[in-house]
Amino acid sequence: MHKKQALLPGKLLASCLVCAGLCVMILPAANAAVAVAAAAAAAAAAAADPGPIGQPPRDSSSPGQPQRAGLGVLLNGEDTRMITVADIDGTTLRMAAADLRELRIAVDPALPADATVDLATVPGLKYEVDEVAQLLRLTITDAGRTAFEVPIASRVPLDPTRITPATGFLANYDIYTASAGGRDNRAYTSGSLATRFMSPYGAVENTGFFNTDPITADGNRFVRLDSTWRYVDAAAIRSYAVGDLVTGGPGWAGTYRLGGVQVQSAFQRRPDIVTTALPQFGGSAAVPSSVELYINNTRLYSGQVPSGPFTLNSLPTMSGGDVRIVTRDALGRETTITSAYYYSPDLLREGILQYSAEAGWLRYGYGQRSFDYGDLAATGSARWGWTDDTSLEGHAESTRGFVNLGAGVVQRVGSVGALNLSASQSNFEGASGSRVAVQGNFLTHGISAYAGTERRNGSYFDLGRVSLVRNPDVDLSSPDIYTQLLTSTLSARAIDRAGIGFQLPFDPKTNVSLGYSNITPGNAGIQGYRLVNLSASRSLWRGASLIFSGYRDLDRRTSTMYVGLSMNLGNNANGMASMQRSNGQTTRDLQASGFSNGGGRQEGMGWSVLAREGETSASAYRQANVNFRTAPVWLSASAQQQNGQGRVTGQASGSLLLLDGDVRAANRIGDAFVLVKNAGPEAGIRQDSVVIGTARADGTAFLPDVQAFRPTKVALDPTHTPIGWQVPETEKTVVAGYQNGVVVDFAARRVRSAVLKLVDATGKPIPAGHVVRLASGRQGMVGYEGEAYLENVDERNTGRIDRGIDGVCSFDFDFPGGDAVQPVIGPVKCEVPR
Repeated sequence: MHKKQALLPGKLLASCLVCAGLCVMILPAANAAVAVAAAAAAAAAAAADPGPIGQPPRDSSSPGQPQRAGLGVLLNGEDTRMITVADIDGTTLRMAAADLRELRIAVDPALPADATVDLATVPGLKYEVDEVAQLLRLTITDAGRTAFEVPIASRVPLDPTRITPATGFLANYDIYTASAGGRDNRAYTSGSLATRFMSPYGAVENTGFFNTDPITADGNRFVRLDSTWRYVDAAAIRSYAVGDLVTGGPGWAGTYRLGGVQVQSAFQRRPDIVTTALPQFGGSAAVPSSVELYINNTRLYSGQVPSGPFTLNSLPTMSGGDVRIVTRDALGRETTITSAYYYSPDLLREGILQYSAEAGWLRYGYGQRSFDYGDLAATGSARWGWTDDTSLEGHAESTRGFVNLGAGVVQRVGSVGALNLSASQSNFEGASGSRVAVQGNFLTHGISAYAGTERRNGSYFDLGRVSLVRNPDVDLSSPDIYTQLLTSTLSARAIDRAGIGFQLPFDPKTNVSLGYSNITPGNAGIQGYRLVNLSASRSLWRGASLIFSGYRDLDRRTSTMYVGLSMNLGNNANGMASMQRSNGQTTRDLQASGFSNGGGRQEGMGWSVLAREGETSASAYRQANVNFRTAPVWLSASAQQQNGQGRVTGQASGSLLLLDGDVRAANRIGDAFVLVKNAGPEAGIRQDSVVIGTARADGTAFLPDVQAFRPTKVALDPTHTPIGWQVPETEKTVVAGYQNGVVVDFAARRVRSAVLKLVDATGKPIPAGHVVRLASGRQGMVGYEGEAYLENVDERNTGRIDRGIDGVCSFDFDFPGGDAVQPVIGPVKCEVPR
């Protein structure tokens, strides 16, 4: 092939010289010399210039152009089963960029797929053309190839066009009623209510609670909590809210309740997008091999990889541990790679930007008063994944006479941990202050540890402390322990935390954790907190486990210790025996609980009992509870007794939904739901392959708790299909919007079918194999004992059977009335007319 290529420029040059000679015979001698020189120069230029790199090849039929050939490709000695079209010009060989990318050979990503690349310009690539075998042999190291990506836990990308929001109204309710006897003789009812109007333009939700108990209600029979309109744009990954809201921000910044507007990123609403920087591991295979991934000696993945480098992506979000990758080729040769990794939920993937911006009025008295708003305030936050190992954070908040600015960074520390650093500066009514915090979390060789400190200098304020100071209903001098703790935390001068968790080296079934925390208040009149805690657990036999926990307040010299033994009693029942000693008092508990499922997750019963004994009769306590879950509602009832007094309680939880012109009761509805229609009476319903329950008599069912913006597979249970009904398809995949739902119509229809027992004039069954033809055009086949199954029959029917030499017989029958789904009719005589 190369020899033929070498002759092309010479032939072209010779042709040009012949043409030039003819011109000499006609033109004057001087002009002939010029023509010869010009022709020679043009021929040489055409032969030497193959065109700019990355440009499509010129027409090979033109003189002086490269030759195009189809060649099989061998890469590092392996047959790739690829035929590539290459342009060969002497020793220069050009190949399509798309083919190189398919072979995972790194090329300029800016090149279009139809561009060609001079193989001599690819770093580390060697090539050879085998003219006899018509093969292109390529050799390249792993450094010149892109890694094959192995998705461990693949996620289906969301197609926003598949979201079909509904328009309707729902009300979630939770009602609790109690009646007490003895000295505390009173009855009352309390509960919560959340209404939601939903449409393609978002959802308007109102929440509140009511309480008829004059002792605990404090004069407020009903308190409004939140009223908010929210819209989530799944395609833009952004949400908008107007009304009562909670501010967003990094972990070191506070969250506050405002009445105003909010715009923030909505990555948390997109389950198909992983925002955290998951670790990646990889290796290289000389030949196609199998690969296995082990984390903490548990195999999480097994699959195949081609030759060359590979990476394992989308690892599960485990806290960390030891990773082992084993590759095995066809001859059984193994290669093992071991390393450690640490996962931090605070680290963002490179390029991910999370943000939140709010403006509104500070909310006071939340949960106590329906409408109590203070000063106008604004907050803004952003988190950006600079690299997979470094995330940058910023936060700002402001209100009348106050401003606070802060910044932070999250840095991975090798493969064993991560550091969180943040700093803030505030100015409140002319008084300045600062805050600096460092937190480290580590995990290595099965030992987890954390340590952190926060220091506040000067008069440091955030919006939480400003709200506390300006709220006229908060008495900062109250001796209430909750007020003291809240005040000491908000105005703390120093906060220190440290802890460690590990398994005992001589007993891996025992887990131990130790912790220490210290809060130093900024006000001299408030006592701080120094707490030490210890917890341990050990798994025993047959699901039993032993639990211990305790803490010590070093400043107040008080302590609490708890020890418990839990066990599996069988038949979905569990029991626990425990003892607690606190402030010199000891109590002992015996409790048991269990449940039984009915026909799915929406049907079942649960129960629990508790007996407590203490050092005095007043500490003795008894309780028994039973609850029932049905498709329309969850119900619970309990009886309690303490210190000679008894009380009975009842609770109901569920929702009412107005959708598609119908009102229905259902279990409490979450962020999204699915309404199933026309599934057939009592048809079995599955959600993502899990049996949920059965449809009602009208063929409707309700799935109250699905994940928004995630494809949900809704299917009819093939083992629980109503007889006499047909559906065009038994499985559908839908996507529900946030705070919205979707209607799934299976379009089931009842089929009037029957089993017809056919006999001849003498009463003998018609032999099997004959075709039954009704006058309506429908057909059936005669089976054993003369029985034929017929669908879509009319109330009155006539038909015939061609029995060959015995003639064509005719019959007629009526479909019986009533509720029979598939009646057996007959015997029906099929007689040949005389």
